[in-house]
Amino acid sequence: MNSLGPLNTAGLLVLGVAVLWTVRLVYGVRGAQGEDLMRRLLLVTGWMLVVTGALGVLAGLLSWLSLGFWLLALIVVLMTLARYQDCERRSLLWTLAIAAEKQIPLSDAVRSLADERPWSLSGRVTRLAEQLERGVPLPKALHESRNPLPMDAELAVRFGAETGQMGPALRQVLQHVDLVEMTVRTAIEKLLYMIFVTLSSLVLLVFYAVFVMSRFQALMGSFNVAPPPLTVLVFSVCDSLATWWPVLIPLLVLLPLLAVVSLLYYVGWLNHNLPLLGWIWLRYDSGLLLRCLALAVGQRRSVGATLGMLAVRFPRASTRRRLRAASR
Repeated sequence: MNSLGPLNTAGLLVLGVAVLWTVRLVYGVRGAQGEDLMRRLLLVTGWMLVVTGALGVLAGLLSWLSLGFWLLALIVVLMTLARYQDCERRSLLWTLAIAAEKQIPLSDAVRSLADERPWSLSGRVTRLAEQLERGVPLPKALHESRNPLPMDAELAVRFGAETGQMGPALRQVLQHVDLVEMTVRTAIEKLLYMIFVTLSSLVLLVFYAVFVMSRFQALMGSFNVAPPPLTVLVFSVCDSLATWWPVLIPLLVLLPLLAVVSLLYYVGWLNHNLPLLGWIWLRYDSGLLLRCLALAVGQRRSVGATLGMLAVRFPRASTRRRLRAASR
């Protein structure tokens, strides 16, 4: 068996494909079986076998590089799952927004969405529909059915439930979030590229200064070769780096930390409530508040009463304190 190498795990790949094909034959492509526990278990098992078999074959082919490949593959899979769940959550919010605008019962719209999801979020969306059919308010139903929302969508749901402007509030937030996410993601991509280039350059420069340049100097001295002025300047810079390279340690630590935080936010695993960084999003909160106030003024609601309501309903505690002062 050892002589087969990467083919040892090819059987898992074939078995996973067979399981998925069997599920397709028995249950069909789509249907009302989204809540079937056995179907879900077979789907998860099949995809785990396919992924494990494919990664095992590739890791066997890459030999000693397999550890880095597995780590990279795990990161990519987790990023894909996070983005997929975020897209599913946006589908739910758009369904709620359109149903509220068209005066369609929210429970019917949510149940229709659950019927179109064969596994993914169907369980939680179905529980949400059941909560709404029992007359539970939407904010509480979302919480009890374990459907987490980002802060701005949570505010829109709370504000819409209080003012009867659920559809406009959700639509306004979703359109704004799409623009903000596109801007932030573009900035993070450029930031990650700059961090990668900077770290690579620093590591190579320190390695060259500490381990290579001294040997190069000794080699030129053994042949009694006088280096040109530019090479002498490089020698002096490398000597300084070889002496003072510990000064770069904080930079070599902070840049990877910044890259990890940016990457986690990029894939949706971090929200805006980061420790010591919440002050950055005060302007973002101001935009949310101004949009809520615009909807309230359009309904001829009192600004003071609206601020008082937002001081209770706003998700972020620091902004609630400021709203209570403004309301007073």
